[in-house]
Amino acid sequence: MFSVSAILSLGFLGFRIKKYTPVYLWVCGGLFAAYEICLSLALGLAQSREQSLELGMINYLWPSMTILYTVLTGRERASWLLAPAMLMCVVGIYMVMMGDGISSIDALWQNIRENPMAYSVALGAAFLWATYSIMSREYGQGQNAVHLFFVMTASIFWIQHSLSDEPSIQFHLQASLQVLCLGVVCAVAYACWNYGVQRGNLTLLAMASYFSPILAMLFGAAWLGFIPSSGAIYGVVLVTAGSILCWLSIRMKQQKGA
Repeated sequence: MFSVSAILSLGFLGFRIKKYTPVYLWVCGGLFAAYEICLSLALGLAQSREQSLELGMINYLWPSMTILYTVLTGRERASWLLAPAMLMCVVGIYMVMMGDGISSIDALWQNIRENPMAYSVALGAAFLWATYSIMSREYGQGQNAVHLFFVMTASIFWIQHSLSDEPSIQFHLQASLQVLCLGVVCAVAYACWNYGVQRGNLTLLAMASYFSPILAMLFGAAWLGFIPSSGAIYGVVLVTAGSILCWLSIRMKQQKGA
């Protein structure tokens, strides 16, 4: 998938390394690749469907971390509403991903104890993506090297595959078309995110990102023809309310500061 994204984006943007600052190219590129490796490793270490969903939820802590970074570094100011608002978003995401099969806190803790490596790596992935977003904004200077980040990530994955004992990849038409579609979507999505990080409101982007699992759930429901569970619907409500409160907590401080 990353190889397809790299080839497509290189066709549009070319392979010009010297135009990018070293910190942006190598540090941000390293964070980008490290995030993808950690996320894939965490999901690969999941021992059950429940764990894979919980690991995905932990990964979605990165919007909260990004907002916290912007507040702690003084880029944004927020009221006391921010903490409960982010908690609402995280709980809502958990409900969306788990549906009516929501496990208890004890069950979550038990899964963490049984598979600490997977949960640690997933938490590290969330930290890495939040750090990548902040540093891309700080050192990118309006540049977009996401195509080179794709090359870096794909190269690492191919090296990892060549050194593993996994069987060789078997290509057939249906799988190849799926990989092609995913590669196109991946290239467009990351290019848009990078553009938004460089030129948009990073805090607002992070808030909007809370809806990523909701959109995934709705797409899956439409594609597979199932009706979202009541737990998922309640989760959507919580994420929506939490995102609005996040925006209000920052907006109130901005108005007071003005």
